[in-house]
Amino acid sequence: MKLKKCQALLLIAVLMIGFVVALLPVFRVDPHELTQPLTILGAQAWADGGSIQLEVRGANGKRLAIERVGSLEVERSQQKMYLVNAVFWFFPWRRVVERGSALETETHEMLETWLKESLPPKQRELLKRNDPLAFQETPGEVVMAYDIATWITERH
Repeated sequence: MKLKKCQALLLIAVLMIGFVVALLPVFRVDPHELTQPLTILGAQAWADGGSIQLEVRGANGKRLAIERVGSLEVERSQQKMYLVNAVFWFFPWRRVVERGSALETETHEMLETWLKESLPPKQRELLKRNDPLAFQETPGEVVMAYDIATWITERH
């Protein structure tokens, strides 16, 4: 009797895992699927000194998080990039973004389009020169979007 109960539980567990795996493509969002204008929902910098996350939502309601993961000991160009989707709206699904991949290009284009609308050229030039005044006057999420966009360029 115990063996049949264990087999039934195992079968149920395998079916549930299969169901979740089958639904993953439904929750997958790529950068080209987010329509402009974008809204920055949140920006975080982690205590390791190199990792940041930027969560964006397109005008169509789709959401995506962009992560740069590293530390002060890892050269910026060597840090890893991930796209994060929420599966069932709360489980993070992280996908690695390789250098030179279509996902990286789409992410860069999406951020640059948003930055052209959100960051005046004068302010962008000040950020490029690391002017302290620019960091005081520019909202943090804009600075992080600029940092991720320039970092993607540096990765090449």
